[in-house]
Amino acid sequence: MWTGGAHVNDHAIVLARTADTMDPHAGLSQFIVDLRGPGVRVEPIRLLTGEHTFNRVHLGGVALTDGALLGRPGDGWRQVTGWPSNAAARNASCPPCRCSPH
Repeated sequence: MWTGGAHVNDHAIVLARTADTMDPHAGLSQFIVDLRGPGVRVEPIRLLTGEHTFNRVHLGGVALTDGALLGRPGDGWRQVTGWPSNAAARNASCPPCRCSPH
């Protein structure tokens, strides 16, 4: 996965396919993954200056416990699109502007 801050964070929330289905939005679950755990490799994506804030994270053979699951199995897409990312939450914190309907 590609993400910012993995080199300074201890955990990440990962949306992963957990069931085969014809519906691309079904069969996805969210997990909390320990970024310092076995099977996790964080590689920096460096700027020309040598600095980095963005990373490539490899999850190879990462074992998750039942406690790592966020919400219900297969309900990940609804969770991702249903809270802070939803339009009401975005508009609530966005001052009136031309970019969003008010």
